[in-house]
Amino acid sequence: MAGLEDENAALRTQLAETSTPTAQPRGLPLWLVLTFVLVPFGLMIAGLASAFFLRQRHGVVL
Repeated sequence: MAGLEDENAALRTQLAETSTPTAQPRGLPLWLVLTFVLVPFGLMIAGLASAFFLRQRHGVVL
């Protein structure tokens, strides 16, 4: 059993030496992605709603 424990300890040491630290998150922050994705869609929906309102209520065709 001592040989198996020595091998286990050697493997743990090797793993500790070769393992990389935890990776930092890459890419853009989520708030930035959501801002630049949701804001244009919100503006598009608001524009379509206002165009529909103007056509229905006031007869204005854009």
